[in-house]
Amino acid sequence: MARRRPITEVDTPEILAVLKRIDSRGARYTAHRVRSEISRVFRYGIKAKDTFEKLLQKSLGIAQLMLNTWLFRGHQIYLSSGRRK
Repeated sequence: MARRRPITEVDTPEILAVLKRIDSRGARYTAHRVRSEISRVFRYGIKAKDTFEKLLQKSLGIAQLMLNTWLFRGHQIYLSSGRRK
């Protein structure tokens, strides 16, 4: 019976054992489909992790920008070219 665990706890020999068990029953097509689904899950997990890390980095950058703006002690009025008004 399948248990719910983090994807990081699942290793290759364990997946291979499941696929061999399915194949030994003569259900080769099912084994291929299961392998495909497992592959999709792992690819999605990697992409989701990368996306989360990128969003976190952006959030930290925005937070730093807001903090810098709040702490700014210079003149308030500047043109976009950098010249004083």
